[in-house]
Amino acid sequence: MTARISLGIVDNTELETVFDALWPFRMSDETKGHITVFASNNRRHWHLVNRSYTVTIVGDTCDFTGAYSLPLTAVANVGRQVGALPGGVEFVVENDFVTTITALGTHTIPCATTTVPEIPQLRTSTRVVKAKVGGKELRMLLLAGAGMPFEFNPFRDDNTSSPDFHLLEIADGNITVSSDWSCGGLYNMTSKVTATTRGRGTVKMVPDFVDALATCSDADAEWTLAFDLDDPSRVFAWCPKFRIVCNAVKNPVTDLRERVQEILERSKMKWKTTDGGRFHVLIDDITVRLDFLQREQGDEVLLRIDTVLEEQANESAELLREINAHNASSNMTRLWLSHATVMLGIDVTREHLSVVEDRVSLVASEAKRLRGLLSPLAAEAAIAPRRKKRVTRGDEGASGTDVNQKRPTRYRPKNEA
Repeated sequence: MTARISLGIVDNTELETVFDALWPFRMSDETKGHITVFASNNRRHWHLVNRSYTVTIVGDTCDFTGAYSLPLTAVANVGRQVGALPGGVEFVVENDFVTTITALGTHTIPCATTTVPEIPQLRTSTRVVKAKVGGKELRMLLLAGAGMPFEFNPFRDDNTSSPDFHLLEIADGNITVSSDWSCGGLYNMTSKVTATTRGRGTVKMVPDFVDALATCSDADAEWTLAFDLDDPSRVFAWCPKFRIVCNAVKNPVTDLRERVQEILERSKMKWKTTDGGRFHVLIDDITVRLDFLQREQGDEVLLRIDTVLEEQANESAELLREINAHNASSNMTRLWLSHATVMLGIDVTREHLSVVEDRVSLVASEAKRLRGLLSPLAAEAAIAPRRKKRVTRGDEGASGTDVNQKRPTRYRPKNEA
């Protein structure tokens, strides 16, 4: 990328819109994200990809071609001082760098070329449910039906949690948003506004999607909310300035994994991610594994924190006795034998993730103590299988049904009279 390409002059209104859309990404997603700028229909488009949704912002006219991936800082630094910038901001891409040119100075940061993103489209079908509503009504709907109750305090108690999803219902000229806050010790909330609707149906909305709608909602525009009854995994929302596509139902395993990763990133532990999606934490030469388990029925997900104590262990009587004694006396960790491997671990539910660091340290300390104790027991000979007495076919002596059994003959020496 050696040619000098101007992405156009972005006025303060467009820049402020893009900066407002960036803020949820800063709060809820990885800080290493990028924003993609591309041209479509002679209009500049800003495309943001979150783990739960995507946002596309339609800007002013432009005449450049291609797509460019810019660090969020390239937009955020000028967006923070948008009120103090006279005129607009020009974005220039050259030699794998993007430079923002303002009346206050310039700022240069690396960037890269990329492909034009493929924005999901809603199919044309009679199974598609749609509703049109004004921006002010949409904002009130989200605040009253899915906003956080004023009494809710997420820092009050470790067991306090927010709903995993909110319900969006479109039917009979109304849009209804409801949420259940009993998980936080509070009440249910329901909000309804009149709208122009087609079809009827209910779909789940993740909290990230609600935050994006509340942040990007254009109060003066007419919004359209839509979803497909045959594929309710996505919810679409758009207006002339924004287009938002959200994954309606979040995978509980993926959600738990992301929350655990945020905890590990804040901790001071040494950890890495394996190809299978597990986390490996190293504490005093002991590798503790963090894995995620989901039951076949239901959305219950567990975080298993375990480590290997002994490999190629013999199933000796002393080893099994020690495993049973540990499990009977401990109410935290447990031992089990699987495929000649002795494992030590503990399960944590997603309502108690605040104790993850303590549980990882507990498993590591217990592993150090038990390795010296279990090593000689695991090296003992395995329990020999019980030998079964062979019974010949037709032999009914063992059953006791033959009453005329032949008595054994007593041995007599030859010289006995």
